[in-house]
Amino acid sequence: MQLRAVPEAVLRRTRLAAAAVHEPNLVILDCLLDDLEPADAVALAADIRDLGRDTAIVATGSDARTLALACDEVLTMADGIIVGS
Repeated sequence: MQLRAVPEAVLRRTRLAAAAVHEPNLVILDCLLDDLEPADAVALAADIRDLGRDTAIVATGSDARTLALACDEVLTMADGIIVGS
């Protein structure tokens, strides 16, 4: 089965799992939670939190509330300057 044939949420979880296989010290996630159905975002956020027990994670996204599902701390930036936390 080609990965392009699976739903987007499954593809994103597969990519996260592939990144975790090598037990990295740091994972950078760029908009991984953006534009998902709420239930899919919650499930993927749980996977990110699980990975975060042993790995430092830096995540970016367009919605601070969605990022807060996966992150202990969310910083808001505008034009490269932190404007909120």
